[in-house]
Amino acid sequence: MGFVEGLPNSKRNSVIQVVLYSLNLSFSIKENADITNNEDVHNRQVVRFRSLEKPKEDEFSLELSKLNNYDDVVERVAGYLSLDDPSKIRLTSHNCYSQQPKPQPIKYRGVEHLSDMLAHYNQTSDILYYEVLDIPLPEMQCLKTLKVAFHHATKDEVVVHTITLPKQSCTVGDMINYLKTKVELSHRDAKLRLLEVLCHKIYKVTDGRLLVKWSWNP
Repeated sequence: MGFVEGLPNSKRNSVIQVVLYSLNLSFSIKENADITNNEDVHNRQVVRFRSLEKPKEDEFSLELSKLNNYDDVVERVAGYLSLDDPSKIRLTSHNCYSQQPKPQPIKYRGVEHLSDMLAHYNQTSDILYYEVLDIPLPEMQCLKTLKVAFHHATKDEVVVHTITLPKQSCTVGDMINYLKTKVELSHRDAKLRLLEVLCHKIYKVTDGRLLVKWSWNP
């Protein structure tokens, strides 16, 4: 106030108004900054990550925001794991009731925010499970993985093989040709047949030219 002494009233009032206006502006900026900081604190979420192969063990934790989108989350996980391609990360949510991973993984960009990944009905978890895939998840989602029981011609042992094939335009013959590369045949020219089983009995021998129809959701 000492700076305005000796000025005419009109000028003194104008200076006081400017000083007061500046003080109000500073207060407004500080108040907005505090609101932003409070929102950041409110949305802060520490997430425990577990390998899907070891679902009982916490492997690492990351401090994230509930507002992080799908890409933000997988990029942070990939960065922690020193993985160059975040699209090779597949996440699975936690079932708060069974304390197990949910049966189905999260689809590529299938949820909007981290908060959606952690939600389970009316509860919120702080656990996510991760896998590192051999191929990017968008490509993986165009494939179908199934288990085939292989019965050897001369051995009693039944070996279960996991095979991955395209969802579209996949024939029974494609499945058989792929399986030939994975199994031990009784002789080089041995032929494989795909049998449909119903109530523990062979229902029919499937034609190799037929398209495979997936009767369940991926």
